[in-house]
Amino acid sequence: MATFNRAHFIRDTLESIKNQTYQNFECLIIDDGGQDDTKIVVQELIAEDKRFSYLVRPNKYKKGLPGCRNYGLDICIGDYIIFFDDDDIVHPDNLLLNLEILNDRKLDFSVYQKQPFTTSPEITESSYPQFIANITTYDIINILENKIPMASCTVFWRKSCFNGNRFLEDLSYAEEWELYTRMVGSGLSGVMISNVLYYNRKHAESNTGMYYAGNLKMKKAKAQAIFALWNYFIESHFMTFKLKRYLINKSYSFSEFITINEMLQKSNDLKVVSWFWRIYYLTIPTRLFFYRLRRLKFNLF
Repeated sequence: MATFNRAHFIRDTLESIKNQTYQNFECLIIDDGGQDDTKIVVQELIAEDKRFSYLVRPNKYKKGLPGCRNYGLDICIGDYIIFFDDDDIVHPDNLLLNLEILNDRKLDFSVYQKQPFTTSPEITESSYPQFIANITTYDIINILENKIPMASCTVFWRKSCFNGNRFLEDLSYAEEWELYTRMVGSGLSGVMISNVLYYNRKHAESNTGMYYAGNLKMKKAKAQAIFALWNYFIESHFMTFKLKRYLINKSYSFSEFITINEMLQKSNDLKVVSWFWRIYYLTIPTRLFFYRLRRLKFNLF
C-alpha cells in the first residue's frame, strides 16, 4: 500500500485489512513522503500487530505511486500480491476467496469486482465465487477497452507474475492499465468473478477523480501509457490490426501529448500501410461525427 497524506482515511483501510478472515499475511505501508500524521496513525496499529510494516520510499525509486509499489514488490516475502489504496476498504473474505480460486484452478491471477462509496460501504456477506470469464492473452483488447476491468486493487496475483515486470515509474496515472496489459500479454492466465471484494472511496482528491476532472498531468500520463503499450506491442511482435486500431483511436484524444507520426515511426510499416493509418487517424473526427449523428437518430426513434 502506497500512501501520501491520507491520515484521515488510512485507519479505516488498515482495519479492513486487519479483519481479513485469512490471517497469514504481511501488509507493507510505503509512505511517499507525506507531511501529515500518517506515521503516527500507522504506528498505533503496528505496535499491536506485527504483520503491518511502515516504510518510507527510498530515493532510488521515483516519487509517486509506481515507485512505491515497485519498492514493495522488491522487498515483499509472500507468495501472492494485492495492491491496496490508502483510502479504500477491502472485503473481509478477499484473501481467503482469492487464494481458493488460484489454488483450485492453478491460475496466475483472479479479478474481482469493486463497488464505490462516499461515506461508508455496504459490505455484503461473501458467497462462493461466481465465475464470469476466463482471461488469457487473447483478451488483451477487452482489458484495454475496460470490458474486463482490471483496476490496480481488484486483481489478486501470484508473486511470480511480477518476475521481470514492474510499474513504469514515470507514470502518475494509468500505471496499472499499462503494466497489467503487458503482463497478460506475456502469457498469464486468470479468471474474473462477479463477487464484490473491494470498495473504492469516491472523492475529488483521488487520481481517477483528478483525471476525469481534466487534470493535465493525469492526461499526459495516460498518453505516455498509450505510447508505452504501442512500443511494447511493436517490440514484442504482438501488434495486431485490432490493437493498432484501438491505440490509434485512443491516441486521438491525447493529441496534445502524442502524435500519429511518433507512433508510426516505431512501427517500421511499409509506406502504403503507414499511409493507410495516417488517413485513418485524420478521418477520425469525421467518423465520430457520423457515429454521434447515427446514435442521436437512433435515440430519437
